[in-house]
Amino acid sequence: MSYIKNISDIIKDHTVVVEKGSGVLIQPMTNEYSYILTAKHNLQVVPSDAGSDLKKCDQIDLTTFNNESSDPNLTALAVYPHETLDIAIIRIDFYSDLSICTYQNNLLLDDELRLYGYPGNRIDRRKPTCDWISNYKLEVQDPAKDNVTFRNASVAPQEEIEGFSGGGLFYINDAQNKVFLAGIEYAMESGSELNERLAGIPIAAFEDIIKKYSIALLKPLHLSAFKHLKDTIFPQRYYEHLAEFKWEDFSHVIDILKRLANDSVNGISLSPEKILKENQHALRVKNQQLSTLENERLWSVILELIVMKSILDVDDLNELELTSDVNYLFNDFRFVYLDTDKGWEAHYEEIMTINTDTLNDDGKIILIVGGDRLTKAIISQEDIEEVIDNISNANSNEYIDNATRISDKKFPIIHWLSLHDECIFQKRASYSEWKSARHSVKNLEVLKQHYEPYLNK
Repeated sequence: MSYIKNISDIIKDHTVVVEKGSGVLIQPMTNEYSYILTAKHNLQVVPSDAGSDLKKCDQIDLTTFNNESSDPNLTALAVYPHETLDIAIIRIDFYSDLSICTYQNNLLLDDELRLYGYPGNRIDRRKPTCDWISNYKLEVQDPAKDNVTFRNASVAPQEEIEGFSGGGLFYINDAQNKVFLAGIEYAMESGSELNERLAGIPIAAFEDIIKKYSIALLKPLHLSAFKHLKDTIFPQRYYEHLAEFKWEDFSHVIDILKRLANDSVNGISLSPEKILKENQHALRVKNQQLSTLENERLWSVILELIVMKSILDVDDLNELELTSDVNYLFNDFRFVYLDTDKGWEAHYEEIMTINTDTLNDDGKIILIVGGDRLTKAIISQEDIEEVIDNISNANSNEYIDNATRISDKKFPIIHWLSLHDECIFQKRASYSEWKSARHSVKNLEVLKQHYEPYLNK
């Protein structure tokens, strides 16, 4: 099983030294280059002079957290400063394995964040960069639009704060073990307050820079094209509940599905970003943040469905390739993605109050929720009717009508993880005799036989 990094290690891997300050590595929606977000004054010839010129790219010193790596130093290719705020974007060559996304909610009073950076009193060129880094817990004191003030409960002396400028303000979701970049710290509000209050600029302000210079958006890379999702479909967590000695019974089937996606994914004409923009009605659930729909898991599942539908909809499996037009999916399927480890019962209200106006009469609801499997891939009508009774006792007529429509039209609610469990992992014996590479089509025939009753009827 692969090692999962803890949140602190992930943040450190994204935190870099920018001159005498700090910065954050982040991947925009392109695979041509990456960004470092930082404070603009770190890049000025005279940092204390707001009107000072910026240094040339070859004069900017950029060092990663681990300077013992094979390539610890980064090269600035271009600098994009904000016109009025103390922030800037540095463009560098594409830097792989960047996983932190931006925090798209508004910061609220008393929100807690972590500030990571490189205080000047710890910088010692005789020691590795990983020994320089430090962090503080901050609390939002004044959530203004372009300038957020934070209370630093540590009340650290000035020499322990200098050097943090440009450091990331990270929002940590402990329940989901995820971290997001919420902004950049740029100043101590007042030395007279013993640095109890620090100032930062929210991540949304960087959009001004992106618009001015027409550079890549601060959105996950996988939204730019399905090709960035081909290695994420059918992940190990789908079948890690099985004993290892049984993996060989079905692992060749997963390999076939991944090869199919890998060989054909470039032919999908629409990007996830464009699909999301045009089909929010077929993706969003009640009170859901739009940023949740950018998550990799949702789009990996959509790619899995594209692969499975390509198998089901072709007559000759010897000439199989992925469909290039995926718009039809949103007439035939309604996706419900909930970023939670809890079961569907804990979120029955969100599930049963979705809008199904554009769903065909024989449409299906794909449920992507939780990490556990159900007994059956399709939620029973009895369970659905019980949920509708619960909603009727607690909600308005609008929600009752939506839930009743789902029940009356008998839209099947398919639990995606349980579907794979039922069609592949519980039926691994039906694939085990076709392990040879020359039997790829036979495996596809078996897949078609198992999935067709759920996805095509």
